[in-house]
Amino acid sequence: MIRDNRKSIDYFENYIAYQNERIRKKKEKLSACGDDKSKAERINLSLIKFEIDLFYAEFSLGTGKSELIASLNDAIDTAAKMPEIDYESLLNLLALSVLLENNKKAQILIEDHKGMIYEDKLLKFLAIYLKENDIKWEGKFIIPAVYSGLENIYISDDKESVLLEYLSGWYEDHKDTSWYGADRRNNDTYVGYWSFESAAIAKVLKIDESKLEKNVYYPKL
Repeated sequence: MIRDNRKSIDYFENYIAYQNERIRKKKEKLSACGDDKSKAERINLSLIKFEIDLFYAEFSLGTGKSELIASLNDAIDTAAKMPEIDYESLLNLLALSVLLENNKKAQILIEDHKGMIYEDKLLKFLAIYLKENDIKWEGKFIIPAVYSGLENIYISDDKESVLLEYLSGWYEDHKDTSWYGADRRNNDTYVGYWSFESAAIAKVLKIDESKLEKNVYYPKL
């Protein structure tokens, strides 16, 4: 069943087909790079975006867990070849690994990008859960303007309310991103608005989802 009603089933199916073709062409270019590392890095920078967008569209359409894991693993494999990765992509990959219980594959991601991960409270929280099945909420946020609303969630007696408050401002807090307002554009770039980190936090901290799942940005599996 479709998870995002901002667009039709036909829209997401067409987008997925289009994106799969773009990914195929990128991988062909990657294979032709040979020993040109700088060219491979440039291709991987765009490929990781294509693969994460594909995952979003598949999730929005209502794709099942096994297919979502396959798409997630493709993105993790790409991330493993990159010397650097942007914060949002890394956060999504870690959060999705938690949600889909993809712990083993996520170890590659954690090892290759541990420098950034262990500098940020939220990334570290997700990584330690994936790696050690433990909970540590410590450190600081690399991007406090967006994520500081989560600061007190671990010590709060009403964690669901903290997460609901965070979700209430989640979309507007991302107004500087390239995907903000994509559902209103005519260029068919919309893939879904999902706060995967919120669902991952809820899973790790065992937060009741009865109210959370009613929020339009909360990705209920």
